[in-house]
Amino acid sequence: MMYMVGDAKPIPFIEDVAVPVEQLGDFVREFERVVASYGTRGDFYAHASAGCLHIRPVINLKTLPGIEAMKGITAELVQLTLKYHGALSGEHGDGQARAEWLHQVYGPDIMQAFRMLKQAADPQGIRVSAQQAEPVPAGTGARPAAHRLPRTAGRGPRP
Repeated sequence: MMYMVGDAKPIPFIEDVAVPVEQLGDFVREFERVVASYGTRGDFYAHASAGCLHIRPVINLKTLPGIEAMKGITAELVQLTLKYHGALSGEHGDGQARAEWLHQVYGPDIMQAFRMLKQAADPQGIRVSAQQAEPVPAGTGARPAAHRLPRTAGRGPRP
């Protein structure tokens, strides 16, 4: 799918969502409606017997509307996943891509516990990133590829 013609590509920004297997069909149908509301579609592959989905909405990240669609789809997916009592990361862990949503998943008490654990394990802040305890929203600083500087400084032209 990454070899699709054009600038819109299936982007793995919402990989690894998991919902209870008995609700998988309803979740997928509802998520397809969300993606369609942004004028696109999502490609799916799954470990369906475990309720784990890898979803890649087709988005053009070279445009501001594409970046906004990515943010909007993510926000709606988080709400949909919580509605179905699912997990944002069923297989690989949360990481920075999901960190901004963890307060909705875990609530303030557990988020405070994350901060305390981080402080206890790494009081000088040199070993482990604080991204989970103090997340930066995904896409912060994102801008369309058309607005980026060319990658030629010291490396030669792009292939």
